[in-house]
Amino acid sequence: MVKDFFECQSTDPDTMLHVEIFTPSDMEIKGVIQIVHGMTEHLDRYEELGEYFTSKGYAVIGNDIIGHGRTHTAKVSDIYMKNWFDAVSDVKLIRQKAGELYPGKPIYILGFSLGSFIVRSLDSLKGYAAEILIGTGYQPTIVLGLLEKYLRSKYRNTMEYASEKIGKLAFENYNNKFKDMPGNYWLLTDEKSRSEYENDKFVKKNFTPGFFCEFLKGMVYTNKKLKNPNNSTIPTFFIYGEKDPVAGFGKGIAKIYHAYCKNNEDTQICCVKDATHDILHDRTCSDITFDKIEAFIHYAEKEKMPKN
Repeated sequence: MVKDFFECQSTDPDTMLHVEIFTPSDMEIKGVIQIVHGMTEHLDRYEELGEYFTSKGYAVIGNDIIGHGRTHTAKVSDIYMKNWFDAVSDVKLIRQKAGELYPGKPIYILGFSLGSFIVRSLDSLKGYAAEILIGTGYQPTIVLGLLEKYLRSKYRNTMEYASEKIGKLAFENYNNKFKDMPGNYWLLTDEKSRSEYENDKFVKKNFTPGFFCEFLKGMVYTNKKLKNPNNSTIPTFFIYGEKDPVAGFGKGIAKIYHAYCKNNEDTQICCVKDATHDILHDRTCSDITFDKIEAFIHYAEKEKMPKN
């Protein structure tokens, strides 16, 4: 596998995006997988996924989302975002770059967790061959809206500054679902995988109110789009961990899945048994997840149902 990176201007004029590309070293590229990563993390964490899919003939591309990893926003070092739709537009930008780099090759969009909400916020999936949504979920619109309004009022003068309370608000409730387990068990069940995540210097955990409010705004927007999801023209694949609290232990993601099915019958869902949230990086199940994704991509290529 060959690993490369470049920088490009974000839709946010104060931000330069860090973009990474993994390509096969000894075979022709037959398709491209665009990654939209999860909250706190960055594209370099997807090297194992890159190794898997480049060995199958796919290039993998993606950017560190605004506020994350090596993507740099002037005067702000914490997880901050001025406008949710800047991150959404950046996905379109990277899609365009992928098309320029690999003309004529099918592009598959994969959104995990935070990234799944960004992908769901796209008004159109024109230019993509299939959509993969991992660890996505649902919360009632009224709850999200009221919380956003409260936080914008409470932190109106400190939106750009990290807040420990916001960090707890983001993840503490998930930890509480697994009281007798180590911290971040809700994210990763494997001890080594958790250690790598917790000791990764490019994994940011310093949340700002500004970022969290924009995330809430994005979730409200995706709820509104459930009446007319963006999957009308391409196959869509939902996959989640059986014990994932973000996916509502299957209930939240099922609600999204059924809404998408109404819009496009070519929509599938898969549960990874005994897994929690990050089924892409947990060593107990990442191989299973990669195999499921590859099977779906083959289905999208050949228009056949994959074997679960």
